[in-house]
Amino acid sequence: MSKSKIKIIPLGGVEEIGINCTAIEYNDEITVIDIGLGFPLSDQYGVDYVIPNIDYLKRNKKRYKELSSHMHI
Repeated sequence: MSKSKIKIIPLGGVEEIGINCTAIEYNDEITVIDIGLGFPLSDQYGVDYVIPNIDYLKRNKKRYKELSSHMHI
């Protein structure tokens, strides 16, 4: 009997304001909770927004099943 495992993978927003993004991996599926953005630091000229690093999702795109997020008004 195999045991199911849950992995929680922070992709952004750890020890910073904004850019929140967390992947939850359960068995062979990945669900993403929140995809936020941040604003650049004053020395990041020409950058409009800072986004989470989604390389992990790109590498595992066949396992990516769902996005759960919210919106600010």
